[in-house]
Amino acid sequence: MTISTNSKVHWSALERIGFRFSFIYFTLFIILKNNGTYPSWQWMMQKPTVWYKASKVFKWVLISYVVGYGFIDALRSQYIYGANAPKSPLYGLYEMVYLEKNSEVIPANVYDTERWRYLLIENDGIAQIYKMDNSLYILKRK
Repeated sequence: MTISTNSKVHWSALERIGFRFSFIYFTLFIILKNNGTYPSWQWMMQKPTVWYKASKVFKWVLISYVVGYGFIDALRSQYIYGANAPKSPLYGLYEMVYLEKNSEVIPANVYDTERWRYLLIENDGIAQIYKMDNSLYILKRK
């Protein structure tokens, strides 16, 4: 991924999920397993004082925020990348039943490596071509 000072950084869905997972993992690790970093913290937590109650409230507020934000962001991403994203006008699976090359009709042959079997258009700017031997070729708009 190249970063330019004049353009916004766009993360792929996999990069966003990886960052979200690592952020939640390390945050929960620090909150739930942080016993040796601050010895005085251990002393304060032994007694059910205001600090103890406040730390428990803070933990659950932070956990609720992280989980809630992850859930809301996952729902939002459905409208950008998922099933609720806007469809291309050519959206669908097309089966090639007829092929003509140089005024010559080419019959369907399962062992032909150049003839297309299906054309799949899901997102705007991306098309997938399945050839007769089930090999996949992906076309992307620049």
